[in-house]
Amino acid sequence: MVVHYSRLYRYFALFMGVLNVVMGVVASNTLSLVVGAVFIVLGAIALSSVYVRIENNVITLYALLAPFKRRIPFQSPDDITVVGPRLFVKTEGVTRMINAPTWMVNQTEWARLQDNFLEKGDAR
Repeated sequence: MVVHYSRLYRYFALFMGVLNVVMGVVASNTLSLVVGAVFIVLGAIALSSVYVRIENNVITLYALLAPFKRRIPFQSPDDITVVGPRLFVKTEGVTRMINAPTWMVNQTEWARLQDNFLEKGDAR
């Protein structure tokens, strides 16, 4: 199961980048051009980047700008609980929390994740 970055996050970064580049060209402002280029790169990377992937008893969190990954192993799907924007993983007797800001993750994919790993005792 894969959760990508939200469209709002991706397109906002691209919009801010284009806006800064246009303002930098119009005002001959180098700083605005650099900031715009950074935003465009962030938005372009986020277009295809994965935020979190759950597979084969491991949760992998991906960094947006670097090839860094954080892997959290678990024993069974029962060790995963999703409560709102938080993903709880029990590994080696310790429960770890993964916070997924709602503005940053694709809500449709996150809802699917919630349905698959619903909080135990929830009435849904």
